[in-house]
Amino acid sequence: MGIRKGSAVAAAATLLGLWSGLAPQASATTTGYTWTGGGASGSNWSANGNWSGGTAPSGSVGTLIFPDLSSCDNLTSPPSTACYFSADDIPGLSASGLSFSGGPYRLGGTDTLTVGSGGITVSPSNSTNFPSFEDLSMPLALSAAQAWGLNGTTNGPVGLDTQGGVTGAALSVTLSGGASLSLAGTNEVASFSATGANSSESGYGGASGPGAFANGSVGLAGDLNATNGNRVSLTDVGASGAATLGALQSTGSAVSVGNGTQAPGVISTGAAGFDSHSAISFSIDGPSSGTNATPGTDSSELTATPNSANTADNGAVSLGGAELSIQNSYFDTATNPPSEQCFPPTTGTVYTLVSASSISGNFSVPTPDTGFGTVPLANGGTVDLQPCNGATTSPVALNISYNTSSTPNTVTAKVVTATTTKVNSPSSGSAPVTYGSSVTYSASVTPNSGSGTPTGTVSFYAYPENPPGPTGFSGNIYGRPATLCNYTLSSASSCTTSAAPAGFDLIVAVYTPDSSSNTTF
Repeated sequence: MGIRKGSAVAAAATLLGLWSGLAPQASATTTGYTWTGGGASGSNWSANGNWSGGTAPSGSVGTLIFPDLSSCDNLTSPPSTACYFSADDIPGLSASGLSFSGGPYRLGGTDTLTVGSGGITVSPSNSTNFPSFEDLSMPLALSAAQAWGLNGTTNGPVGLDTQGGVTGAALSVTLSGGASLSLAGTNEVASFSATGANSSESGYGGASGPGAFANGSVGLAGDLNATNGNRVSLTDVGASGAATLGALQSTGSAVSVGNGTQAPGVISTGAAGFDSHSAISFSIDGPSSGTNATPGTDSSELTATPNSANTADNGAVSLGGAELSIQNSYFDTATNPPSEQCFPPTTGTVYTLVSASSISGNFSVPTPDTGFGTVPLANGGTVDLQPCNGATTSPVALNISYNTSSTPNTVTAKVVTATTTKVNSPSSGSAPVTYGSSVTYSASVTPNSGSGTPTGTVSFYAYPENPPGPTGFSGNIYGRPATLCNYTLSSASSCTTSAAPAGFDLIVAVYTPDSSSNTTF
């Protein structure tokens, strides 16, 4: 018998209903919430009047949006509404992300706020009335791997200050335009990375640009992966502070060890590695007399020890040719506002800069008498103390020693009473040299003052000149020199090589004294 059309449709509808009941249901799109700050002054997140639409979030929600509030700017008296100041008082709140386009917001709370894969963005426009520096006091739990983006503007500082600690999944942060991230409290994530958006800015910059801090900076105000030992990666950003970290890897970053105040502190890590585009600075502010300096109190120090939670961490430090800088200025927090002070170091004082289970490689220093790149800092070499408080030169230098036979291995700096070595550049011949042919190099080494016979090594480096490349020197990435040759003064007066690059080259000679030198040249 035939099937009537109406019955067939009804049967199909019944089957579709059964199938729909068995099939997985698409999850409802979570709703985002936009902050207005329109509730009464002192009211918090649970107040409906603080949110667009008059309903406060609860449970799991979409992105929490915190815009620029023009009605709260340029006030001559305290605001009558919550405006930028409030606290998360909603227990168990979970947001897919947070977005800031104005501020500065001051968001307190003690309940943990869960943040999903949308992460956190701070991206104000150049037309905002106030700097967008956001302060989050509540603990943050990351439920999924996520990326944070902090984008600076031309209208003042942009940053994010987390006070309650960040825990959970992997976190990667991108910084641009000089934005800053400060991590206070205890922070334990699966991995942490901070990357500058402009990869051409690295280290301290110099001839190639302003350096990694132009991208942005990470303030190490609290420990980061100190317990789990997981990787902390810094790429083309600035970083500063005194904290305990997991295994540290710097690529093109400028790391300032210490908090910039009296008793500057220590950065303690698992294994730590730097590359030749990185830079690392230390500060000294004591002792007032004697030769025994206490790391962390009289000077900042980088220490590395194996982390028991990470079996691959051997507590070794690879210096990788990172540029070294040492300064004797600090901010005295006893004054209001804090003022810059200059500490006059005592001749003969020895400071421990690095301590680790093992140390490999060496630091580098700016090329003498030029603004072009760096040269390796050998054992026994000197580095100028950075001028303090507006001075153009410093009368103090420090002799660097790599003590790799001691336990632990250390890098130390001993104060001497003269400026760093100045070496006469070898004179150039009037006729060009055919590429690939041998050239003999020699230099004269004379004392800065008094008399003495130099002992040690003279090394030669070549910098290709015009035309300049994107980092200042064509064919020589980040201004790094090509090594030519060296000779020991006690046995030779010149060296010969065919290693000079093609084209016109700036030739620089660097003198490194040996342990028997008692005069600064």
